[in-house]
Formats: sequence, C-alpha cells, structure tokens
Amino acid sequence: MINADVAADLDPAALLRHPPTGRTLATLWMEPRRGPRTVSLRRGYVDSFSEGKAGPGRAVTFCGLHLISPRILRYIPEGTSSIITAYEAAMKEGCRVAGTVVEDAYWADIGTPEQYLAAHGEVRENHRRGERGALLYDSECGATARRLKRQGVKINGFAAVDPSATIRPGAQLHNVVVLTGAVIGPRAVCRDAVVGRDAVVPHGGTRILVEATQALDPVEGKALDRLGGFQKKSQAECLGPRGSDRQFIRLSRPGQSAIFVRYDPVRAENALYADHAGLLEKAGVRVPEIYCHDRRHAWILMEDVGRVALEDVMSTATRKEAANWYENVVDLVFHFHREGTRRARRSIRPIMPPFNAALYRWERGYFYAHFVAGIGGISARLRREALRDLERVSRRLGRAKHVLIHRDLQSSNLFIHGGEIVMIDFQGMRFGPAAYDMASLICDPYVTIPEHLQQRLIARYADHDANAGADMELFGFAAVQRLAQALGAFSRLGGLPGGERFSRAVWPAVQAMHHAVRRFALPCPALLDLLDRFIEEKPLSKRDAR
Repeated sequence: MINADVAADLDPAALLRHPPTGRTLATLWMEPRRGPRTVSLRRGYVDSFSEGKAGPGRAVTFCGLHLISPRILRYIPEGTSSIITAYEAAMKEGCRVAGTVVEDAYWADIGTPEQYLAAHGEVRENHRRGERGALLYDSECGATARRLKRQGVKINGFAAVDPSATIRPGAQLHNVVVLTGAVIGPRAVCRDAVVGRDAVVPHGGTRILVEATQALDPVEGKALDRLGGFQKKSQAECLGPRGSDRQFIRLSRPGQSAIFVRYDPVRAENALYADHAGLLEKAGVRVPEIYCHDRRHAWILMEDVGRVALEDVMSTATRKEAANWYENVVDLVFHFHREGTRRARRSIRPIMPPFNAALYRWERGYFYAHFVAGIGGISARLRREALRDLERVSRRLGRAKHVLIHRDLQSSNLFIHGGEIVMIDFQGMRFGPAAYDMASLICDPYVTIPEHLQQRLIARYADHDANAGADMELFGFAAVQRLAQALGAFSRLGGLPGGERFSRAVWPAVQAMHHAVRRFALPCPALLDLLDRFIEEKPLSKRDAR
C-alpha cells in the first residue's frame, strides 16, 4: 500500500526481504533525512510513531509505503482515518512493525501545493544529474517548455506544462505546473503556482489558479453573480493558509478583484470579522471594505488590499525606510487603542471576551502542550518551574489597564495598499493590555527589528500620553506572554501540512523570548534555563537562517 500524496522512486526489494510474518505485522519504508522524522526505530522495529525529538541518527520519516499482512484489518477501528492508529493498537498487543531504510531512493511528500511544486523542481534537477527520482521526469513536459520559450513565453525556474495547455506569448512562468487544457493569457505572471485543469488564467498569481466556478460551490457562485458577476469569467487564486480555520480566494476579473473568505463558524471569532471591520472603519482605522457577509453560509466578500505586507517590505527596506514604516505603524496602533476603545465601549457589537486569568491560563497551557512538551532532555521539574515563571508574568499583566487590542498585530497582518497601512486579521480583537499589541509588533518572529529601533518604537508609543507611558512599563512581561502564545501556535501549525512557514518562525520566536527575559530582567530563571536548553540542543540545520 502506498499513500497517494507522495512521489517515490525506489527499488522495493529491500521491503520484500523482510516480509510480514510471525509477530511482524508490516514492513514500512523509512527515510532518515527528509520529512518530519517523528518515528523512532530500535533494532529494525518501530519503537514509537511520535518521537518528534528523537534526534538525528535515530528519528526517521515513514514514507507511506508499506508491505502489510491482512491481519492489519482486525486492528483498524471503525471511522479511523490513520493507519498509524491501527499499528499502535497492534503494537500494544505484542505485534511488531518493521522499518527499513531504503538506500538510493527518492521520496517527497506532495500533500500541499508547495510540496507538489518543490517535488517537480527536484525531479527536474535529478533528471539533469542522472540521480534517483529521474524516473518521474516527464520529458514531453520538458520539450513543451522549450517550445514555449521559443514562442515568446518567459520561463524562470521550471515549467511543467501539459502539451494540451495553451500559453500565450508574453506570459511569465516561474516554477509552475500547468495541467490539462489550461489557458494562460499573455499578461499573466504565474509564480510558484499550480494552474488547474481547463482553467483560464488571464491575470496570473500564486499557489493554485483555477476558474472561479471550480473554487466556489454553486450556492456561493449564485450569490456572487447577484453581487455583480464575480463568478462569471473570474480567475480564482486559492491563497495559502493563515492559521485561523479560514480559506482565502482572490477573485479577479478585468479591472477589479476581491477576496472571498470562507470560514468555519465553530470558531466564534471568525464570524465577528465583518462587524469588527465596521467598528474600526468608524474609528478611523484603515481596514478592508466589506462588500458582503453571508452569515448563514459563513463567507465574506471583501476588498482586495493587494499582496504586499509589511513583512515583505522589510525584506528590501533600508534602515531609514524600515524606521519610517514602523513609526507610522506605532502611531496607528496608538490611534487603534484610543479610538477603538472609545468606539467599542459604546458599541453593542459583540467582541471576544477580554484578557483575564482564564485566557492567560489557556495561553500558558497552549505554550506547554505544543512547545514545551516537545523539548527532549529536560526534567519534569524544570518544565513545571518554567510554567510557574510564566504564571507570574500573567499575573503581572492581569493588573494592567485594558484597551481594545488587535491581539495578533504582527507584520504579516499589516498590508501596504495605496501608500496606506491596512490592518487585517482583527477577528480576535478584545480588551487587554496595550503592551501586548506592541509586543506582537516589535517581537515579531517574521521580521527581526534591531535593538535600537525596538527601543525607539517603545518610546514613541509611550510619548503619546501619560497613560501610554505607563502601558509600556509592562512591555517585557507582554513580550514573554505574547511569544509564549506564538510558540504554541507555531509549534502546532508547523506540524500540519503546509505549515513550513510556521515551523521556520519557531527559532526566531525562541530567540526573541530569551532576549526579552534577559533584557528586562524578568523573574523567570526556570523559563530562561529551559530556553537555554532548547538553544543549545537545536541542530543548526533546523534554525532559521535569518
């Protein structure tokens, strides 16, 4: 049995040499270098499927290829979606699951668009080098790409184009897979994208590009047609996940675009987004305009504020430009806190419950369950003491004056559109310490702000009035609290398909928390010790190069 969402090129003889007989229920293909490496082997048999911190040399990745005895059927519970559940149940009853590392093999997980595209690039390069994986290369697609170049299509990186697709001269393709029957217009710029079957793509974009009729269900499509034909002849660009149980689709047609947001109403804050946008707009905060909110079917159509976040601007900004942008943001944050608070206190619109002891306790538990629990080689006592340190931080913040805060005010949630700063992802706003928002902004794992600029921005906020100055006295405590929540989120989301971006943010978040504890001399010796252990043991290859 093989998983459908992997690319594989190997000689399976290594598996066949270890057939599942006797107590051995199955033999699994293991990869020692790639993937999440959550499986530990002992003398050729699986010791654990969830040993995430087993360390290099021992932890391996299960590749999704198994040689299985039919006896596995008795261990598969009704309704299960994971074969691992069956293996673990069988191991508890004394069965063994063998694991074999296959040398000279190629394996890639292609379960997300990003992984699917990366595998195409790897297979192309392996074909060029004559290495394992070359078997998967489609030479006809390569010939098609060369023909398109001669016809005036600009190709950088790779372009795996089905011969039945139509690419107009002038189109630009950069690491793109184009499926059967797709049509790409002459002005389209497609980058790191999968263009869907029979899709008509006049504008280009990233990730997944299809016709709107392929991205929307019939009820959504009819509603959008009534709003002005956003479904008919529109291109849909399915954007990446943002960690909030929402799906984002950019709908584009000549001269106009909008963002369609499909959300899960079980997460209460998602249904509040449109109302929050109205409140903030009245408070003078630039947010996306809401065109329509269908509460019954849980979707929103809103203004497209472009593709450029503050995070993107910082990658090329000079020191002066970076300082100017962040100073403008700090002024906006103060205005958000002052005017947003005034409006929210008079409004009957619901918002999320305020920061209180229960919410701080939840954030600590989130940090512990998803980050601390995954650190190997530290005692239970140190874990408990670090959590008590964080509890002291929470108690100090619990005495702070409350204002309306964004709660997730990082660079990826601040867009630059028409020369203005536009706030997004404010569905979780609530009353809490002003310093929490400032810590989210300044101790942002996605953008490293130099120490001198951090101090300048804190001082700028404090200079607005006496209350703001008092709020910033808690900045260090807020930084540690905010980063604890962020580390819990990054650790959880990083383990999900497509979560590589969140995984990369863990290392800078750890560094930022460590720096905050030391810089502000916070009473957190055990937390500092725990962070020191993590930093010392983290393999250099896993650290964020920034």
